Amino acid sequence: MKRVLFLLTFLVTGCASNNLPIHQYDKSDAPVYPQISVIVNDGYVRSNTSCYQYGCYDYVDHITAFTMEELRDSKLFQNVVMNNALERYKVYVKVQRQTRGSKAAELAKIMFSSASLLTIPITYKYTYNAEFVVYDNSEVRETFIYSLDSDETVTLIKDPEDEKRKAVKSIVSHFLMDLQKTNTFDVESYSQL
Repeated sequence: MKRVLFLLTFLVTGCASNNLPIHQYDKSDAPVYPQISVIVNDGYVRSNTSCYQYGCYDYVDHITAFTMEELRDSKLFQNVVMNNALERYKVYVKVQRQTRGSKAAELAKIMFSSASLLTIPITYKYTYNAEFVVYDNSEVRETFIYSLDSDETVTLIKDPEDEKRKAVKSIVSHFLMDLQKTNTFDVESYSQL
């Protein structure tokens, strides 16, 4: 009984996520900023298909979708569209996730995780580097650079994309807060339209 209790405690504590800083930006009922076009990672979405004995498995990186979702959910923009080169305001976003620490240790974690069939939580350490470049037609208005450390726990009962979503939400919240501090978009002329 003590072993089962210990194992259950170990699994539950391994599922605890790190609390990434989410900055609160002022939300309003009406859009504050004009329509923007967002291009994430130059329009490239990393994907991979692996086929094994019992079928094929697809992996699609959701950073682009998470970024677009967070910008749209903020309701600060009149509209958020993707990859529209004719839009007056464009935001080019580059987000990279890099492993912190030794690659040998990460390989050992992957091997241990697969040997335990993901029943034992394993924590991976990543650094997210993001750059937001705001254009007014072809002129650069502002550049914002962010770096965020994230500890992501992988286990069988947890969606691995949840931690990535939290990291992207934190980065986008920093960007939106910085937009409110600066006059990156010409808000006065937009409000007169």
